[in-house]
Order: sequence, then structure tokens, then C-alpha cells
Amino acid sequence: RIAIFVAGFIVSNRFYIEKKQREIIAVQNEALEKTNAELNKFIGIAAHDIRNPVGSISMMADLLLEDEDIPKDKKEYLHMISSTAQTALQILNDTLNLSKIQPGVIQLNLTTKEYIKFVKECLFLNNYLAVKKKQGLDLETAIESVDIVFDKTRLSQVINNLLTNAIKYSEPGTNIVVRISYSEEDYSSILTEVIDQGPGIDEQYQDTIFIPFVTTSNKTTNKESKTGLGLAIAKRIVEAHKGSIAFTSKKEEGSVVFFCLPIT
Repeated sequence: RIAIFVAGFIVSNRFYIEKKQREIIAVQNEALEKTNAELNKFIGIAAHDIRNPVGSISMMADLLLEDEDIPKDKKEYLHMISSTAQTALQILNDTLNLSKIQPGVIQLNLTTKEYIKFVKECLFLNNYLAVKKKQGLDLETAIESVDIVFDKTRLSQVINNLLTNAIKYSEPGTNIVVRISYSEEDYSSILTEVIDQGPGIDEQYQDTIFIPFVTTSNKTTNKESKTGLGLAIAKRIVEAHKGSIAFTSKKEEGSVVFFCLPIT
């Protein structure tokens, strides 16, 4: 009887301890979520409030650059001010976007749209940047038309981020290709690939490129800024659409960043 009592006491005590541990973990997780929410709210407010005066600095510098009476040496300083302000704006905008795009928080405005037409619009908007660097920007698709449900504004961020990265890191005279195909034999999802001929991603960075603020040692080819936020934002948006994003890359051979989206 004593042995049975002891065994029962040990079992019940173990269950009690495990229950208390679960309760403590639940309380800690709830506190952590509240802290993260407050932090994201603070980051969003700070980025938004700082963005306005930085935007004003950029605008005023650009207006002064149009004044033909300003001496050439002074315009060089104005170019530096304008360039620095634009870089700061990019960082602020990316930080603001990241603070809003948290797992379980992002709200999508989902509508049914023709996907190929949408991608062509994104290519048109980015073509100017590619032309400036004497790069080709092409679309390859065997799909003439397909309707899928997505948030146009959010998904524009994804494609624009991927194209901007490809343009940033690719040398003049190279081609960037966006390829669209069905990713499943039952035509249940769409695969979008952004293929560049850039320097590729070194193996030591390949496990971290979707982590916010993590950058590689690769240098942009025209001194463009980099924040380490573009791919992190893209990943969260794609996953919010119940899709997936990944990449393949070889050093000195280029990279392919691709994402899949369900059609329905």
C-alpha cells in the first residue's frame, strides 16, 4: 500500500509540476507577445514621425538643385544631402513596413486579379532602374492568363523588393528574368522566379538572408543602399498569402529567388 501511495504521489506531483510549467510558459508567452506588440507600435510611430522631416529635407534639397544660380561646388553638397536623405527614407520606410508586417498581425486586402498582367505592371515600374544600369529586364511565361486571389499592394512589395535586389547586385550589361509557371502538376499554385546574373550569395549567409537587418558582404554595383529588410518583408507577405519563398544561389553565378502562391 505504501508503494502504491508513493507511486501515486509521484505521478500526481509530476502532473502538477508539468501543469504549472505550462501555465508559466503561457504567461511568459503572453507577456512576450504584448512586449513585441508595444515595441512594434513604438517602432512604427517613431519611423512614421521621423519620415516626414526627412522627406522634407529630401524635397528641399531637390528643389535647390533645380536652381541654376547655385554654384557647382555647392550643388555637390546638395547632391550628398539629397542622396543621404533618400537612403534614410528607404530605411525608415522598410522599418515601418517591417513593424506592420508581423506574423498574425498583417491584414490583407484580398481580391481576385489577373496575375500575369499584374507582374507586367511591376516589371514596367522597375524597368527604368534597369535601363539606367544598362540591364535587361525580361518576362518569361508559358501562362497567358491566370486569376488568383492576392493583396495587390502587398504583393507589389514582394516583387519590387526582389527586382530591386536583382538590379542592385547585377552588373551593367546583364539580364534579369522573371519566369512564371505552374508549380504543381494539378495547377494549384503559381511559381514566380526572379533570376539574376549577380555575384551570388556566399554559403555563410544563405541561412540568414530572410532574417531582418542581416546583410551579406556583397556590394551593390552602383553604391545603392541596403538595409537587410527587403527579403524579410517579402517572406512575411508571401507566408501571409499561405505561400512559400526560397532561393538557390551559386557564388559568381547568380541567384534565383522564387515564391509560390496558391491559386485558390
